[in-house]
Amino acid sequence: MFGQFNGANMALTFTVQPKNGTAFVKLDSFVVHAATVVPSPNVGHVLEGVGITVSVANNSGVPAGACVIGTLFATTNDKGDAVFKNVTVLKAGGYTITASGVYQTVPTQSKVSNLFNVKNNKGTDGC
Repeated sequence: MFGQFNGANMALTFTVQPKNGTAFVKLDSFVVHAATVVPSPNVGHVLEGVGITVSVANNSGVPAGACVIGTLFATTNDKGDAVFKNVTVLKAGGYTITASGVYQTVPTQSKVSNLFNVKNNKGTDGC
């Protein structure tokens, strides 16, 4: 990448949003994309090598709290994509995923996914 960069000009987007799922079953893969932010009509540059961490939050169930297992860290590939395919939520409820990244020690912008729902798996629900 040419020029200076900072967190304000490195954006994350969910190019594949998390989908509704079932407790104790891996979510379908979701993808976080990293690129530079450039004013229209120019196009930003993809960022390879961004370390992306995701966290799951906003459970609407009682008691509140997300119980999550799996791989919550990935590095973007040469297309700027970090693919998360091993994330499991153990409690029914409504959730969002927050992605944050670091590129060469500089934090990127964060991004929150669309809301998705996890239903019980044959009465199984817990942390």
